[in-house]
Amino acid sequence: MPETVSAAPPASLTPTDVAIMVVGIVLGIGIFKTPSLVANYSSDETVFMLLWLLGGLVTVVGSVCYAELGSARPNAGGEYAFLREAYGPRVALLFAWARCSVIQPGAIAAAAFVMGDYANVVWPLRPYGPGLYALVSIAIFTLINYMGTTPGKLT
Repeated sequence: MPETVSAAPPASLTPTDVAIMVVGIVLGIGIFKTPSLVANYSSDETVFMLLWLLGGLVTVVGSVCYAELGSARPNAGGEYAFLREAYGPRVALLFAWARCSVIQPGAIAAAAFVMGDYANVVWPLRPYGPGLYALVSIAIFTLINYMGTTPGKLT
């Protein structure tokens, strides 16, 4: 009897690798910009702290929801698979298109520009400095991810 061949890629990330990457993504570079924005729109310190606690609560609820969905429906595709099952293929395709063309590139650009703002303070490159630093950082991280999972997880 021939052996069955799995189409799944080999596992190359440990739970520790995944935990480190998730913490890096969640905290990431946004921690350098977000607190000042929240503080700017808060009336006082108590409101500032309450907003952060509320944000933390919403984050915990969201992560528990995703954990439950992932354990109940352990299919490849993540949000796309969940939406396809709940609302059908059209809604799932619309979400996947938006995720690939708007949501993810926008998040990458926002993080790159925050990094560019800080890098431009260290080594100013005139008015286009933040944009140049953002472009270079996106190019570098794209190259690292193109090289494979191991260089990506080490970065």
